[in-house]
Amino acid sequence: MCPNVGMLRIFPGITFQTVRAFLQPPVQGVVLQTYGAGNAPNNRPDLLQLLKEACNWGVLIVNITQCSRGNVSSVYATGLALREIGVIMGADMTPEAALMKLSYVLGKDEWTLDHKRTMLARSLRGEMTTVVGDVLNISDSELIDSVANYMSLSSREEVAKVKDAIYPCLMCAAAKANDIQALEKLRTSGGNLSGVNQDGRTALHVACRKGHVNVVHYLLNHGVSVHMKDYRKETPLIDAVEGGHLEIIR
Repeated sequence: MCPNVGMLRIFPGITFQTVRAFLQPPVQGVVLQTYGAGNAPNNRPDLLQLLKEACNWGVLIVNITQCSRGNVSSVYATGLALREIGVIMGADMTPEAALMKLSYVLGKDEWTLDHKRTMLARSLRGEMTTVVGDVLNISDSELIDSVANYMSLSSREEVAKVKDAIYPCLMCAAAKANDIQALEKLRTSGGNLSGVNQDGRTALHVACRKGHVNVVHYLLNHGVSVHMKDYRKETPLIDAVEGGHLEIIR
């Protein structure tokens, strides 16, 4: 068990200095209690930058809600912003469970930092409710057909448009789940591995952000460009740098 963990409750007016002091060594893990469904102040880029820097130097930050019931989500803009800088979504964990889990995971010295992040996002002993849909395990071809039928699409061109819209999202989900098999299935069924989602991000952006080295190698070997820029004008390499994934950067 790692003793260097703590809980930071976000409140209106919390100062930059308070958050910065809380994130200093020897702190290795932080349970971040945010508003409602996992939202932080959306007018405080200084706080987001502090949290981003902490994530980059290896502090594990788990986001949970301050509410007595409910869970955190990255659906809203600020929740998504936290997730994108490396904060781990804690679903519906209680503060006590989140602290103990963080201490336990950080104490596993044989685990890599990336594996610790993965384990924190999973239910280890029933401490959090997991959404099955987070793991890509659906037949993409069946999904495309179902959407086309529901929308009464009949022409090949119309179905192709649906495929172009959905495939990039499926590929990003597969890259996030470290699922090369799903990526290969999408590719062989006509998907473009260089396709971009609604944020202009490719599967390579996601793999670099998550530190999934094998997925990065797979995508590069299949010609996905390292120069593609997302809505922030950032390339996959920037994602790897911000995530602190040295093996990918090299």
